[in-house]
Amino acid sequence: MAESSRDITLWKEILKLRSVIPPHFLKKKLYKGLSLAIFGIAFLLIGGTFLPIERLDRWGFVLFSLSMALITLGLLPYRRLAQLQVKPNELLFTTNEMIFIQRGKPAWSTQLTSIRNIEYRETKRSFGIVVILKENRSFYLPYFNRHAYREFEDILKFL
Repeated sequence: MAESSRDITLWKEILKLRSVIPPHFLKKKLYKGLSLAIFGIAFLLIGGTFLPIERLDRWGFVLFSLSMALITLGLLPYRRLAQLQVKPNELLFTTNEMIFIQRGKPAWSTQLTSIRNIEYRETKRSFGIVVILKENRSFYLPYFNRHAYREFEDILKFL
C-alpha cells in the first residue's frame, strides 16, 4: 500500500491514466437523481400545505427530515460524479509500480509484477477496470474507460 506521506512528484511516471465520466452517463444520473429529489420536494410541499397545524406540530420534523433525505439521496450521486469530472481518479505507472490516486492522494499501490490479470467491466450503473493480483485479491477502479484499459493492457504486455 502507498503511504500518504510519499510525494507524488518523486515518482518517475511513465504513464498517467485518468478516469472519465461521459456526458450521457452524467446526464442519466442527473435525471434519476432529479426524479427522487422532485419526489422529496413534492412530499414537503404537499405535506406542508395540506396538513393541519396540529399534525405538522407533531409530524413536521419527520416530514422535513424525510423530504431532505430524499432530496439528498437523489442529488448526491450526481454531485460525486461532477466532482470526479473536475478532479478525476488517476492511475500512475512508474517503472515497476502502479499507484491509484483518489481525490489527489495515493489510495493504494502495487508492484506491476504482482498483477495477475485485468478485466474491463461495464454495467448499466458503472464501468471500470478490475485489477486481479496474484494473491487472489482484486480491486475495482471505477470510471476508467476502454481506452485506459487498453493502455493498461499494453503496459502489462511489456512485463
